[in-house]
Amino acid sequence: MEKIFDIAKDSEKSWGVIAQGIDRNFEELSNEAQESNTASHISKVVSSSIMPTIIENKQVTVDGIRDASIQNYAEIDVSIFTDGILRVTAWTSTNAIVGYQWLDNDNNTTFVSTSEHGGGMYTYEIIVPQNATKLQFSFFKEHGISVDATYTARIPVNVEVAKMAPVISLAGMDGAVNTADSISNEELLITNYPRYVKREYTVSLNSKIKSFSEIAVGVGHLTTRGLYVIIDNTNIKVVMYINNTETVLATHAHNLTISAFINVLVDYKEDTIKYVINTFGGSYYGTDTEMGKKVYGDTDSIELNDIYGYSFVYANSETTLNDVELRRTNRGFREPVWIIGDSYCSTDNNERWPYYLLNEYKIKSWFLIALAGQTSNDLNGHVGAYNDLLNALQYGTPKYLWYQIQANDTNAVYEEYIYKIKDICDKRGITLILVRHAKLGEQVKGKDWQTKNSIALSLGLRYVDMYKAVTGNELTHDWYEGYLSSDGVHPTALGAKAEAMRILCDIPEITQYN
Repeated sequence: MEKIFDIAKDSEKSWGVIAQGIDRNFEELSNEAQESNTASHISKVVSSSIMPTIIENKQVTVDGIRDASIQNYAEIDVSIFTDGILRVTAWTSTNAIVGYQWLDNDNNTTFVSTSEHGGGMYTYEIIVPQNATKLQFSFFKEHGISVDATYTARIPVNVEVAKMAPVISLAGMDGAVNTADSISNEELLITNYPRYVKREYTVSLNSKIKSFSEIAVGVGHLTTRGLYVIIDNTNIKVVMYINNTETVLATHAHNLTISAFINVLVDYKEDTIKYVINTFGGSYYGTDTEMGKKVYGDTDSIELNDIYGYSFVYANSETTLNDVELRRTNRGFREPVWIIGDSYCSTDNNERWPYYLLNEYKIKSWFLIALAGQTSNDLNGHVGAYNDLLNALQYGTPKYLWYQIQANDTNAVYEEYIYKIKDICDKRGITLILVRHAKLGEQVKGKDWQTKNSIALSLGLRYVDMYKAVTGNELTHDWYEGYLSSDGVHPTALGAKAEAMRILCDIPEITQYN
């Protein structure tokens, strides 16, 4: 990761913005991308010469916690990086606050992140919004702040959909590919792909080796809920990234001399990860099962399914890979039933309906793309459900699409996007299924569950009736006793089981194909 700035504790020094050469670098990068007919996005640092401007002693309120606090900001000009991916790792000492905000051209705050409290390191992978011109990290002078950052330019070019399986890959058809001439101390990503696919994946790497020390291959590198392997000259490690922590779940000696070239396959499905290394010195195959138990430490046979993120290959500073080819696919693209959802679709929690379909009823013939807090539109640096769906439709077409997204949308956004999705489904011959939600917290003007239910039902389409699954009183709309959690939004285990059964009743096709 290219270090952009490091602000020492109690530093009084003010930095200027050093932007010379950025336009030229960005222009060269664009030209490189246009010459390629395979890469969806190029992973390359184009912001290494930028230093922040330090804004000191500004009175602000941070998330309502510190009223009229004196605070400092480290500010980066991001105006030339619109719609790119910025990965930032921030660190502060004890009791400091780590948070960031975007500003537009008029210095209006367009988004403030959830602040993290206490000493530690926090990693953000965020898409630069189209209207953002500045990124500010807040910090208190007595604690200081240290920030590393890399920028991945989202430069659209022709996307190749792989029609042949790569060497030693189980991917088959319907995969995505990205290539690079060389990578070292950086990663290659595939971003023209649904970001929030859960449950399974297949990623393969084919590359020549100039020098080798360590690489990582898989999904969600140091972000979100990643699952990947780290390979060095001695071992292969299976790693889960969760809660800003890399946890090694298994370590195996591969007994290989890695040189000349390397092929890697990582395949994850139904609580089992398989991996293959092929190099000049031979091959190694391994498998680890009961991944849920390794992560959660329970004995309830919970499968590890709540993983997602961009697929990647990362080469450390002592490794140089040449002629790099990275591929990704999911068997789920071939499933007849696709589900696009939000926090109701968490797979590893017995207070969510997917837990029962997967772990108790063993019904697995459905493809899931979901994120807690997900909205139909792109929001707060996240890819929205609509664009994630568009990415998914590049690689497959379902027979049935249950669009469970509703709760986090405003009424206007939901109405706008539900018609867009209906239009796509009509043109592709997809049966669109919506949701009728139960009461979700307090009513908010412009964002209420009843209005969105009315919009959904007005289209005359099929829907999953979550309302009837958990509601005992149609006058007060109150949930059955013991069915609603204390947050007033999500179900308890009882409520989740009732919702799971309602899904089986309203989408019986999900059992036909199992």
